[in-house]
Amino acid sequence: MSIRITTIPDSETTVIKIDGRLTQDDTGELVRIFRTVEGRAALDLTELQSVDRTSVVLLRDSIAAGMELRAASRYLELLLKWGTTL
Repeated sequence: MSIRITTIPDSETTVIKIDGRLTQDDTGELVRIFRTVEGRAALDLTELQSVDRTSVVLLRDSIAAGMELRAASRYLELLLKWGTTL
């Protein structure tokens, strides 16, 4: 795996922190973690270094479905907001 995923309970929201390089090979594990979260969830992508196209789509879809984006680099914010392709 090229990433580390940490879940951090935070009063009403579970923060999912993703560190490293997120690739298509990691998306299955990330989806599994998304499904285990009960209640509200938020993404912390502060330490996410890179993503591939498949991962951008997964993150974008998760945010569109209601997952909060708490922190990300400006580059990742643009990818997620505007649908910029890599």
